[in-house]
Formats: sequence, structure tokens, C-alpha cells
Amino acid sequence: FAETRVKYLDAWLNRWNNVIAKMKEKGYDTSEMEGIVAQAKNDLLPVLEQIKNAGRSGRKIVMENARSIHLHLWAKFEIARVKSYLKLIESDAIAKGYQTDVDAIKAKLDQASNTAVAGKRYKDGEFESVWQLIKDAVQMLKELNKKLR
Repeated sequence: FAETRVKYLDAWLNRWNNVIAKMKEKGYDTSEMEGIVAQAKNDLLPVLEQIKNAGRSGRKIVMENARSIHLHLWAKFEIARVKSYLKLIESDAIAKGYQTDVDAIKAKLDQASNTAVAGKRYKDGEFESVWQLIKDAVQMLKELNKKLR
């Protein structure tokens, strides 16, 4: 089971790097996402080693810690990704009178960021709340994009 967790987290890092590469090709600012991947390597790689080396009794605690770190990093990465998309269209949106839409998207992302605090375990329903805020921001961004066409 520990090896499965290690492979899963490693796959996420690879996926994030692929997302960054594709977004970079399209001209998006990926610096915040790259910082999160670097942080993930810093934060997760030692924990992955702990999972591999933990005895049966300690493995569950170490894996819960890894999951918590992963969920926070995932949320931060997704928030950064949406911010990157928004940043690309923000000045055009504001120029066309959509400041309120831009502000509303930023408010959703800020709300998600304030809940996704590294080192703090999610309480019941908090992760789902963060995920919903990110999904709401993505939907609002899609609607803003339609308005700009």
C-alpha cells in the first residue's frame, strides 16, 4: 500500500509538470505553479521516504501526513493554475467593463487559499469546500471568457 501511495504522489508531480509545460507553451505565467511543484518536492519527497521506511505501526500516521500535504499542495496548484488563466485575460476583461467578474473570481480563489493552509489538517467538509470554491472560480472564468469573445 505504501508503494502505491508513493507512485500516486509521484504521478501527481509528473502530471503537474506536464500541465506547466503545456501552459508555458501557450504563454501563461507558470511561475507560481512551478514554485508549488518545487515545494511539493521539498515537502513530499522526505515524507515519501518516510513511508517507504516506516514500520507497520508508523506507516498509517506518515501516510496521513503525506495525504494532508498532498491535498494542500493540490489545492494551491489548482488555485495558481486558475490565477494564471485569469492573469492572461484580466486587463482585457477590465478594459471591457468586467472588473466585477474579475473581482468575484479572485474572491473565490482567495477564499479557497485561506482554507488551504499548509500544515493545517482539513476539518470535516473543508477540503470539499475548497474544491467547490475552485470549481466555482473555474466556471466563472469560463463565463467571463464567453463574454470576452
